Amino acid sequence: MAPDSKDEVDHQDKRDLYNGFGDGLALAFEFAVTPAIFGFIGYLIDRGIDTVPLFTILLSLLCVLGMFVRVWYSYDASMQAHEGDAPWKRIPRPASDRERPGRA
Repeated sequence: MAPDSKDEVDHQDKRDLYNGFGDGLALAFEFAVTPAIFGFIGYLIDRGIDTVPLFTILLSLLCVLGMFVRVWYSYDASMQAHEGDAPWKRIPRPASDRERPGRA
């Protein structure tokens, strides 16, 4: 019975590792492609109103800034959720709620 449980733990660890790789790859692809799409849209706007570098740069920078803020807050929320179960984050009960020896 012990080999089955170890095998199950190994599968869970591998699944978590692969999910981490997949999330990282998706984020890298998003950081590469999304600013390019926004830059291309800015270039089309610039060509239409004849201000070639203005909207290309503006939309690309705005996209990168928005992605950074989104990643920052999602990382912060996931770390708070992860640390919420940690022993050092548990809130101790007040002394009045605990049973004291010698008192009824």
